[in-house]
Amino acid sequence: MAHRTFIILLFLISVCSVSALAQQRYGVSPYPDVWYNSVDGIRLGVRVIGEEIGAFKEGPHQLDAGIWLGTNIPDQPVSYYFSLTEPIQAISGFAEEGSIQIITSVRTGFAQHRFQFNKRWQGGFNENDYITLSVFYSQEKMFDEVYRPYPELWQDAWKSLLGFELKRGHELYGIQLLGKINSEYNLHENSGNYSHLKGFLIQKVQINDIITFRAREFAGFNGGETAPENRFFFSLPTFSEQLTFGNSRAEGTTPTNWLEGGKFQLSGQTIIRGYMDQDYFALQKSTSDPSMGFYSFFDQILGFNIDMEFRNPIQKMLTNSLAKNMVEFRSYLFFDGAKGYGDFARKAQDESLNIINYYTYSNSAKFSSGAGLQISFNIPDYLANDRGIFLRYEIPFWLSSPQQGDPNFKYRTLIGVGAIFSF
Repeated sequence: MAHRTFIILLFLISVCSVSALAQQRYGVSPYPDVWYNSVDGIRLGVRVIGEEIGAFKEGPHQLDAGIWLGTNIPDQPVSYYFSLTEPIQAISGFAEEGSIQIITSVRTGFAQHRFQFNKRWQGGFNENDYITLSVFYSQEKMFDEVYRPYPELWQDAWKSLLGFELKRGHELYGIQLLGKINSEYNLHENSGNYSHLKGFLIQKVQINDIITFRAREFAGFNGGETAPENRFFFSLPTFSEQLTFGNSRAEGTTPTNWLEGGKFQLSGQTIIRGYMDQDYFALQKSTSDPSMGFYSFFDQILGFNIDMEFRNPIQKMLTNSLAKNMVEFRSYLFFDGAKGYGDFARKAQDESLNIINYYTYSNSAKFSSGAGLQISFNIPDYLANDRGIFLRYEIPFWLSSPQQGDPNFKYRTLIGVGAIFSF
């Protein structure tokens, strides 16, 4: 990959150039970074954050970059991530920056080169009242399937994606609201023209000092020749979304058998708790026998999550401590539901007939209910965005559609990584 060598060289030159500016007006902060996956082995590298001193991510030359070496020395041992953001002064103000951003990344068998426009509008000094808009054009390709736990469900042609992300935060009569819509359209005919649209809305209502309600609604839609990595599940993120998290970016960081066993869940999409083992059973069946079709996927999906949080003694103790803004221990009851729709093709048993039968697959709605605990170590950034670790222990004791032979009520447990409700 000649472009890879060129961009790594560009990365090194840029980091060195910015480092030369590290005087009073510009700060460069390098951090050692260690990660692991089963292909690279231990990934040793350095992350670099650079910005003008006192700019707080609003000034020029905002740099976020990293470069790593895999100790297993795979086919592509060197990987990198590089992001440079420059403000557009004509449309920028206090906490309302407009900017252009260049992102280029080649890591864990996936290449992405992206150009993006960003704009934020904020209501005065309230960082919870805002609108952000990002419009982007991205070239993406999965070029090394060895990193993927299910490579059959990835296409390996270049995608040319044109899309946007719109995010809205607001407070209304004491209710916190957060909504987001993502949309992208693939312009590259070699990988199939398709559209991918998804969005969610979160509400947080604090009834009193003891009880808080949180609700989340999610909807996803695919149209056209949708890439399989963009199709939806009941209980786990799309495979393309899993690339955005370090613990799911490559096989082995989170052991695949933990996920397949239904005891370990990643955050994102609908996240119906208690159906991980069913999703992975259907996934394994469809990949081992392609004639069965992708019946574990959906092209359209609707889902919701409701939590009733109640104050516990540990949370009360933390609220009165110095760590109240960094550590949170939640206890709650939950109720989830979702319904998915999709199309798949099944080959005729007699292949000499050259017939493919098409079906519309509508899975019955699935629901789950139970109790959970969540501990989070979180230090929000200056715009109140979450930055931290969220761990959940949940007991989905009731499922509306358990596996054959299983009762509806049963002691089941799972560990979740990532918050379902994030503000």
